[in-house]
Amino acid sequence: MGVKSALSLEEANRLFEGRRFERLEATTDGIIDTTYIARSGATAYILKKYEEAGRERIEAERALLERFSRCGITVPSHLASSGEWHLYSCLKGRKVTQVNHLHLQSVARTLARMHRCTHSGHRPIFDPEETALQLRRLRAKEYSSYVRLHRLRDYRPKREGVIHGDLFTDNALFDGGRIGVIDFIDAGEGSFAFDLGVAALDWALRGRNLGYLRRFLRAYNQHAPRKIALHKLIGEIKNAAAFYTLSRIDKKVRSAAHQKALLKRTRHLEWSHPC
Repeated sequence: MGVKSALSLEEANRLFEGRRFERLEATTDGIIDTTYIARSGATAYILKKYEEAGRERIEAERALLERFSRCGITVPSHLASSGEWHLYSCLKGRKVTQVNHLHLQSVARTLARMHRCTHSGHRPIFDPEETALQLRRLRAKEYSSYVRLHRLRDYRPKREGVIHGDLFTDNALFDGGRIGVIDFIDAGEGSFAFDLGVAALDWALRGRNLGYLRRFLRAYNQHAPRKIALHKLIGEIKNAAAFYTLSRIDKKVRSAAHQKALLKRTRHLEWSHPC
């Protein structure tokens, strides 16, 4: 979340007449889209403008939210649209700052439920042609980084169903023991193991000890449509780190150190379990 397009309280009330927003709070932790929290009495809403996604992707996200909600997964509800702005319910809860075992198990089980609830008919998350183009651009300007990321040249993940693909800690909210998942705009068809690898990057890697990772995988496999082996997950963690590092570098998102921070998290995996 974050703010790229400014919006005043008066403008918000004109866009969504009848809501009677009393306060509009700009969010600060986003990368691409503009997101405000709009408050009316004790009720909070998410007011969002998609800076890059087109109508088709926005409608696909809305359909996914409805489907996952029917499956019993806590996700935001789309309430209304006005021009380029979209109003959603605001989930209760807070983002995690220190991951514990309960968080770990809840995220893994939620991903398993999503994968069991999934379907086809959406755009693929991984586009080999786009990735090849990004790699060529990177090779021309930063060869050392290209060498670290060139594993993606031959990466062809399965399209098993719709995956979130971006379940880092800032896309989950915990209200006591209940988890809510947000930000499905980049969801699409892909590999369940890749989806798990993305989440493991942020939730389950804690130094050289693989205890958290094994616990995370065990919780997922107890509820998943198909089990994933540890060596497969470790490989997909590396692929996920390379995929998001390449994307951040290509889009010039954040600092160089931040762009490559995901790769640093996977260094101990080479030591602990060559893959």
